[in-house]
Amino acid sequence: MIVVVTKADLVNERSEQAMDKVLCDVRRFCLQYGAALVYTTTKNPKNTQLLAKYIVHRAYGLPFTTSAQMIDRDTIFVPAGWDSEKKIEIVRSNITEIDVLEPNREKVNVAKEPEVIAEDTQAFLTRFADMLAKDSATNGQKNVDDAGTTASDSPLASFFSNLLKDKPQSTRTAAPVSDEQQQAQIEKIFQKSVEPDSAA
Repeated sequence: MIVVVTKADLVNERSEQAMDKVLCDVRRFCLQYGAALVYTTTKNPKNTQLLAKYIVHRAYGLPFTTSAQMIDRDTIFVPAGWDSEKKIEIVRSNITEIDVLEPNREKVNVAKEPEVIAEDTQAFLTRFADMLAKDSATNGQKNVDDAGTTASDSPLASFFSNLLKDKPQSTRTAAPVSDEQQQAQIEKIFQKSVEPDSAA
């Protein structure tokens, strides 16, 4: 298992004490699961290449001779099995700010977004068509544009009116057939099957 911390160049924006605290917590997590730790950044591809070599080493058993790197904060590399609780405590002992060491005990209240219920499509289209009809009625006269079309002939109005029209049903019901008509159809089919084929 490998823990990869991306955008490691952002460590320079925080205080050293805060980043040491984060580093101790992440290293302790990696130690618990026997994982390697790699900090990567796109500004310095050195550790990205190191990560690729380490993955090949772990997956295929190829030789890997790079040792742990703890000096440069944005290119930290801790191979699996290298770290120990004593090494983590050395870094932790250098953290002097009390508020950095203490976990945040305050609960952060997160404002919940109100749930928005979507309106039924047909109800919306009906309401919108009514609004269009009222708008054209309040004008008193139909607006005529340069092309000579009225507001009710506009593409938007015709689009919504087409959506509101009842769609034809795909299944059609046949008119009821009387028993006599059914019998006549059956006799025709029977006669065609009995008659010799004239084309043969």
